[in-house]
Amino acid sequence: MAMDVPTPRQNDGRASSLSTFDCYYEFILKQVLVRMFLASQVMDLSSETRFTGLSLMHRYAREFYTLLERREKNTGDLSKQDDQIKNHLGQVAAACIFLGCKMAEEPRRIRDVINLSHVLSFSSWEDVATDEVPLSIGECAVPPPLNERYWKRKEEIVSIEQHALRTIHFNTIVDHPYRCILLVMETLCFGKGEDETQKWLLSPEHSQKIILRSWRIINEVSLDASGDVLEIPVMTMSSSAISIASEGGLVYDATSDCDGQAIPLPDFWWRAIDVQTDELYRAKRVMRKLISS
Repeated sequence: MAMDVPTPRQNDGRASSLSTFDCYYEFILKQVLVRMFLASQVMDLSSETRFTGLSLMHRYAREFYTLLERREKNTGDLSKQDDQIKNHLGQVAAACIFLGCKMAEEPRRIRDVINLSHVLSFSSWEDVATDEVPLSIGECAVPPPLNERYWKRKEEIVSIEQHALRTIHFNTIVDHPYRCILLVMETLCFGKGEDETQKWLLSPEHSQKIILRSWRIINEVSLDASGDVLEIPVMTMSSSAISIASEGGLVYDATSDCDGQAIPLPDFWWRAIDVQTDELYRAKRVMRKLISS
């Protein structure tokens, strides 16, 4: 069964500047990230727990890319090793979900992670996604059988988790834009709360629209294989998402706020929280390129 999930855009305007190896690696990573997103949804993880797992995967992918790049220079085309790369990144993705749950103090059973990584094919898929053909995920009909391979898989998850931690130099600190967006909205009186003693600049309806739009933007950019947006300071990233959301004009899925209504905010409001204008504009350009159709 095909499953619909928020997916990164297939063409972000960078393809022409990337090598064959870069494009191939990003394609594989996109497939893995989208499956992580969907698995997190199925396990009913919070946005912050999901973002933690994705951030850990991005950090590992950067380090792993450096290793593969060195191998490519020495051995040639790595696309011949696609099954090995898929399998490895799929295993790491499952470990990052498990690790992210622990880091965010929202633990899940390792059995659930193994079952979902099997059902959603973390390590194998058909290479059919293109600019014209959207990425889709086929769901396996049954979870993996409880045989010797299953118990070995549990041991592998724990081992790979330790390997991933060493690879990212035990850097598990993640700044969360979802929480930051709420703090910015409340700090600048953009209407997050309903305190009658507080003068809110926006109606509760408009405030809710900006918050939900901003969160969808963060969801979208967190699935970009380059991981460039995740290198932006969290306050700048969150402010950029709020700014884009307030401008309207974005097209979401049919169940979302898709009226495209602009919601005016005060001029240069981000200066009140010490976000530099040039940094915000630069971040907005990157994020808009990723979320534009």
